Amino acid sequence: MAEYIYETSCIRVTGHRLDLTISYRRAKPFLIFVVIAFFALKPTFIAVQSGDPYLRLAAALVVIVSIYAGLALALDRTTICAVGKLLTLQHGPLPLLRGITIDSGDVRAFQCEERRFRAAHYYKLEAEMRDGRRVKLLSPLQNANDAQYVFTALRHWLDAVGGMK
Repeated sequence: MAEYIYETSCIRVTGHRLDLTISYRRAKPFLIFVVIAFFALKPTFIAVQSGDPYLRLAAALVVIVSIYAGLALALDRTTICAVGKLLTLQHGPLPLLRGITIDSGDVRAFQCEERRFRAAHYYKLEAEMRDGRRVKLLSPLQNANDAQYVFTALRHWLDAVGGMK
């Protein structure tokens, strides 16, 4: 029987303490794509007006990379699997960001911080490692309830596997 069943428009948490799955996708994902594509247009217009074939090639590469990066970020779904003593973070369906695998013995604590950017605010979840590094797990979470639920589920997983000593 699943101990955790929580789902909103951006986050889904299922499983139990030793077999936890957290799936996250950004709110308004195609806004990212539009912004990146907008910034790729200026070099394209400059290159089209130029007679230099190398400048046109460079502009084409900028457009291709921008479209790929925009789609990868817009379609990104972050999945965190906490199975046994391993925490695995994966991004998909298009590879842009690297995933990681963390052993529970390397985690000192989980941090949930509220961040502000002008009038907007969001929540950032990180794993604080025993060597002092901080590893970003999820960001930007818009809803405080989502952030708190994921934070609590990850702490329960770490307690269940014998971490945070």
